[in-house]
Amino acid sequence: MKGFFRSKRGLIVAAYDRLMMVVETTLRRWAAVLNKKSAGFSARQLTVGLVVFCIVFGSAVAFTIWQSLNVFADHRGGSSVSVPKHLILKDSMVMEHRRTASISRARIKVWLDSVKKKDDGHKLLKKMQSLRPGLLDSLKMLENIK
Repeated sequence: MKGFFRSKRGLIVAAYDRLMMVVETTLRRWAAVLNKKSAGFSARQLTVGLVVFCIVFGSAVAFTIWQSLNVFADHRGGSSVSVPKHLILKDSMVMEHRRTASISRARIKVWLDSVKKKDDGHKLLKKMQSLRPGLLDSLKMLENIK
């Protein structure tokens, strides 16, 4: 038996066979329960039940297909792609953004330097390092960006 499980393929096949056996026994159990419940129905009742089942679920499938095809029919005109205005940046806006980013980086650098000089600063930095491991590395990368 050990030789059977040596390869991954053998293990996967064994797991699949076990899973299929469980699924099959569960389905057989449910089929037996449903057979017991429907044993008292006449042929006419079973036929009406089958017709109602087919109408309900067939209409649900037809509705789903209709809605999925309707989506394509609405967009058949070939609408153009529009870019939101907040994504269109002018040169002055880019320069303003760079200026504010450099001010933010300077503030972060001043704060880090002041924390390093304090006695409790090393404890704070160690706590930050343990809670947010990549934060200090990101701050150091921000210092290097020009």
